[in-house]
Amino acid sequence: MDKYSCLDINGGSIFSGCDIQVFANAHLSIGKCSMNRNVQILCMNEITIGDGCLISRDVVIRDNDGGHSILSDSYKKTSPVHIGNHVWIGQGAIIMKGVTIGDGAIIGAKSFVATNVKPNSLVMCDPSRTFAKDQEWKDN
Repeated sequence: MDKYSCLDINGGSIFSGCDIQVFANAHLSIGKCSMNRNVQILCMNEITIGDGCLISRDVVIRDNDGGHSILSDSYKKTSPVHIGNHVWIGQGAIIMKGVTIGDGAIIGAKSFVATNVKPNSLVMCDPSRTFAKDQEWKDN
């Protein structure tokens, strides 16, 4: 954690080996969820993760491009990431800056998510595509 950063963790479980970085003036909020080994979260601005989420191994969630800039007036280095409640993110998925994932969504393993995901949708592949809508899942 960097100076003037904020980390809110509201219960749940975070397994060992996770790499969570919160940079200066950034805010990371993690609801009551389960985060498996080797999850990487890089927060330079704002990331929120809702309650009841399952985040599998090797998932990357970032709200930035790693400190690099494209020389263009329209380029944004960071953009908030919002992950709703009861979202299941499969192993090795990558969630990029500016993405909102709606409640109840399922992100398939190894998906590269660079656009918003509607609630209760199943997205998978690289780049991710919506394969089904109005899906539900439960934690065994």
